Amino acid sequence: MLELLMDNQPEKMSRREFLKVFSLGGASLLIPKGIIPDEGENPPGENLWPRLTAEVLPAGEIREVLSRIPNILINSQGYLTSNGVRAPFAETDWSRENRRIINPDALVVHWSAHPNPEETTVSVLLYGYNEERTSRDGSYEFITSAHATIGPYSLEQEASSEPDSHISILQTQAPRQGALTISSHLRSNLAPEHEAYINAVHPIDSMQVLFPFYGLSRTYNYLPNVLRSSREDLNLRTVSLELVGQNFDSQEGHPNPQLIANTAGVIFAYMNKYPEIRFSNINGHFEIQIDKADPGKQFIAELKLLLALKVLMGENQTLKENFFGPFMTESGNLKEATKRFFDFHWDYLVSSYWGNSKKVFEWESRTGFWNIYKTLFEEVPAQIADYFTLPVSSQGQEEIVYGNRFTEPEAHEGIDLNLQTSRRLIDEDLGHIIASTANGKVIFAGEIPGRPGLGKTIVIEHILPDGAKVLSLYAHLDQIGVSKGQVVRINENIASMGNSGGQVDSHLHFALFPASAKREKELNLYLQLSYQGESVTPYLEDESGRIYIVPATAGRQFVESHYFEPLNFISEHN
Repeated sequence: MLELLMDNQPEKMSRREFLKVFSLGGASLLIPKGIIPDEGENPPGENLWPRLTAEVLPAGEIREVLSRIPNILINSQGYLTSNGVRAPFAETDWSRENRRIINPDALVVHWSAHPNPEETTVSVLLYGYNEERTSRDGSYEFITSAHATIGPYSLEQEASSEPDSHISILQTQAPRQGALTISSHLRSNLAPEHEAYINAVHPIDSMQVLFPFYGLSRTYNYLPNVLRSSREDLNLRTVSLELVGQNFDSQEGHPNPQLIANTAGVIFAYMNKYPEIRFSNINGHFEIQIDKADPGKQFIAELKLLLALKVLMGENQTLKENFFGPFMTESGNLKEATKRFFDFHWDYLVSSYWGNSKKVFEWESRTGFWNIYKTLFEEVPAQIADYFTLPVSSQGQEEIVYGNRFTEPEAHEGIDLNLQTSRRLIDEDLGHIIASTANGKVIFAGEIPGRPGLGKTIVIEHILPDGAKVLSLYAHLDQIGVSKGQVVRINENIASMGNSGGQVDSHLHFALFPASAKREKELNLYLQLSYQGESVTPYLEDESGRIYIVPATAGRQFVESHYFEPLNFISEHN
């Protein structure tokens, strides 16, 4: 079992005090496979935080990174240490000249923009730190710095600050009287920059929609409260970490597991030393400065997921309350609070990538998110969609005939399928069997209004082997043969072909799209939708949520960023 090894923990709030503050009751905790109750100081029978073991996580990068996270602490002199040995230290010019003590309550992850992290040396890095620069708009000059710089090597491999050493964990800001000192990394004391800090967070508007879903306090907003202060030097309240690399969300620039593990270890060290740093106040550059996209949304979301999983693997009660406490409901169910945290984390990424749900799908695939999720929270794990097939098949003299295709016309997000003989008669295939394209669970089965419209429709949720989630949609059906919540297998009969929704000829409208495409529109409450030019109710209310329809005004770019070309997707997953 992996454990979160941290000494010198900050003073803990007792369980009784914590429950009193949040006005919580004591509800029983259902424990799914892979989760064991956290022991520690809690008496038997008390509602406990869940704790995770590494063995139940799916194999992949997340599991590997968790096994590599080093045990980093901050000693009484203010230096990063590992197993009692001080981590490499190489001071920047800024640190040498500006040793002003700070009181941090936020942490920002930056990037060094070095194209080859494995080849970057201490001397190269310090040269970049100490070089004077001019802002993009030419309005001010600055030199950059960070409290620690994170590289792709383990401390055992590269535990040196010599000029020609490669970088593992390198502390670059000298402490003073054992306390953290100021970094020059963030532009400060300028009113426009404060506005940038607040407004550059792409999801912040949609977060106002999300809060009711999770019952969060408005103070828990993924933005450090200090950033709302007037004309305060942001560097006085922010820990700055610099990661060696660039283009973190690209395949070629994505950090190796050791760099990610080093970053997590250093973040835990600072959170332990400074408990005022809330999990919600850990930010990437894209959340802070409008013109800086790296280290990237996908990477920051992956890093935060890792931090949460590592906390679940350890004994640190203070960190568990830090991460998951704001998601507590009145029932006080700690498992439910943890689940709401993971729900919110995914929704935050969805809203960050507003308008490009395929990016969220890529992140799910890289991290194996939905495999982790079902391991944590589903007592009966869903069937994996091992492969996909067309939902209709020809018999005898019938052949599959394609009508409107993907993006033809531009707003067409799927493909229309007919089964016809050489006679090509209207409604010749009425009543033909429609089968599930893959293993999955029905999340919607009903009629979507509008003429012309989708008519009788089924939506099935599929979890891929890599942990990404895709939805399949079957529309214009004649009869629906499944119900919401039903688990179906590939090629299982689910409906019959029809012409519902005001269609002239019976056919199947079939589409495949990332789960986040649906969720994006659920959260986008102001968007009015239509289908083929005719107005319909913007959402179909159902217990499962809201089903949305592609607006007729959508162009090719919208469709391509929210949907998969069905024939290509099936070909790649069969």
